[in-house]
Amino acid sequence: MNQSEEQAERSRLTPLRVVANQCTSGVCPTVYVTGSGTVLVQGFTVPAERAGVTVGDGETLVEVPIELLAEAVQNLSPA
Repeated sequence: MNQSEEQAERSRLTPLRVVANQCTSGVCPTVYVTGSGTVLVQGFTVPAERAGVTVGDGETLVEVPIELLAEAVQNLSPA
C-alpha cells in the first residue's frame, strides 16, 4: 500500500456505530462513532448567519436536542 492509500485507509469513517438517537425508525438526529474513533452528529442544518457565528470551509452547524448529546456521553463513558 502506498502512502496516499494508507492515509485514505486511516481516514475512513466506516463502520459507523450508533451511540444515541432520537427515534427507533426513520431519519432523525443521531450520534455515531466512526471506525477511526471520531464522532459524527446527524441533525438539522443551521445557517451560520442565523447562529451568529463564522464557520470554516467544509464545516457546517447542526442542531440536535441536548438530551441526545447527554445520552451519547453516557453511552460512550466507561462503565
